[in-house]
Amino acid sequence: MSPTGGRASNRSETMLRSLRDQGFQLVPWDGTGIYVVDSANRVIVGGGTPQDQEGWRAVVEAGAAALVHARAACSFTEKQRFHRRGAFPTLAAGFAYGLGQIRPTATAQVPANQVPVQNLLSDPCIRRIAGFQSSLFHAYAPRLWNYYHEATTAILTSQPELQPNFANSVYSSVTFNCGPQTVTVPHIDYLNLAGGLCAITALGDFDPDAGGHLILWDLRIVLRFPPGATILIPSSLIRHSNVPIQSGEQRFSITQYSAGGLFRWADNGLCSDAQRRRGGKPVEERWKSTMDLFERR
Repeated sequence: MSPTGGRASNRSETMLRSLRDQGFQLVPWDGTGIYVVDSANRVIVGGGTPQDQEGWRAVVEAGAAALVHARAACSFTEKQRFHRRGAFPTLAAGFAYGLGQIRPTATAQVPANQVPVQNLLSDPCIRRIAGFQSSLFHAYAPRLWNYYHEATTAILTSQPELQPNFANSVYSSVTFNCGPQTVTVPHIDYLNLAGGLCAITALGDFDPDAGGHLILWDLRIVLRFPPGATILIPSSLIRHSNVPIQSGEQRFSITQYSAGGLFRWADNGLCSDAQRRRGGKPVEERWKSTMDLFERR
């Protein structure tokens, strides 16, 4: 092993050992169905992989190749390369509301990236991954999925200039984490729906026993996260990150989510909090209503 590879290996081993010493539970997840419940027996984390393992492996490999191609074709700003989630290039698409926007707005693309991003959105394997993420969401949290569906449908109906990323997905936004070593640092996605579920699919060629694990800091769980597996987490509530992978390996991820502002807009009757019409939900009621949508075991 090269000196660089040795350092990468030692860093991963040291982190995993430190987490175990701190009392974190290491879960040797193989990508099949798994879920985590909170103290109220609500399912707050869920994961899985399609049953067609061989076919899915081909989809995931093609999806990773599409991300490699997009990374080579795109022009990335400094903000897209170095951000609070880590140091790897990202591409985002969809629509959101918040941070001063007067109404839900499509994610802007620089001219050089418009075609590569559209190619990703229309790629059959990327679309299949996105569809599985949405289906897994529905399987673990059907009532919460319906809340997403109703809000998204209302917004898209009222603003035909907005387009969904994928016809087979309930989410409004997607981020392609283009690697070649997508390893996140501890963070929360505070703009996503509080109490919502974000979908993350890992792709690439890496040893999931040695690195790439998903650390759920507030749950004190370290989850083995193999290529092709999808996990659902409340990313705006739980601090999360990854264990480093080894030198020479590649890891990518596709994440789908919806901004919390979209639900405020929809719940207010398609207007801002300041313009809230009669019947719109106050903040406290929105929070409680969302938590009540989690399934219980």
